[in-house]
Amino acid sequence: MRLYHGTSSRHLESILENGLLPRGDGASNWSAASSAERVYFTDAYALYFAQSSRKETSEDLVIVEINTDLLPDRARLQADEDAAWFIWRSGEMAHKFHPPTGMTDKHEQGMHFSTLLENLSECGLGHGRSLALLGNCSHKGSIPPSAITGMLRYSVADGPWWLAFHDPSISPMNYRFNGAEYRATQLVVAGRLDEARQVEQVIPGFLDLDFVEEICASRRTEIPLPPWNMQSSGEGAGRAA
Repeated sequence: MRLYHGTSSRHLESILENGLLPRGDGASNWSAASSAERVYFTDAYALYFAQSSRKETSEDLVIVEINTDLLPDRARLQADEDAAWFIWRSGEMAHKFHPPTGMTDKHEQGMHFSTLLENLSECGLGHGRSLALLGNCSHKGSIPPSAITGMLRYSVADGPWWLAFHDPSISPMNYRFNGAEYRATQLVVAGRLDEARQVEQVIPGFLDLDFVEEICASRRTEIPLPPWNMQSSGEGAGRAA
């Protein structure tokens, strides 16, 4: 399975050398802080997460593709805490995992669930359900360079062009109805137009994928990967038709 991580070009050198690392002591991009020990993935929103990672207007967008079959320990691929939060709010979660009584701030509740994702995975809330619900999941610990199968850099020189086709509202309801279109768009952004055309959309999407590819193609640069992943070159990004 291929998943995507969106980030800023300021991390490019580190990714090429070390793979994808959790933020650790670094600041979170979000007011509801992400887990310091996790790397986050999506099948729908990498471009959105990439632009959210930028700190300076000069920073380009970077889309990293991984092949989950190449992970050393796939059990570390787990849910996203936001998915856990939505499942808890829907009343489908065992009481023993609920936030402490009196914890009413949703950001604190999210952090509570981020510490339980390994246990939740054992109870049926794994990365698969998280992706199906919200389009996102997480990985506990770093991603080695050998699991990275493609990297694309997108220029931001002419402004927020991505808003022409990708300004998502991330929620289970929106993903339920628009997830197929988001996944197709993500594949175009990943340089996989032919695969994007094959995504079945029960509810017809509003976007013309060829139009999205036209916007992306002129701003896309494929980043050559070091020799560590040459055995998986057939899974690489940047294969737009």
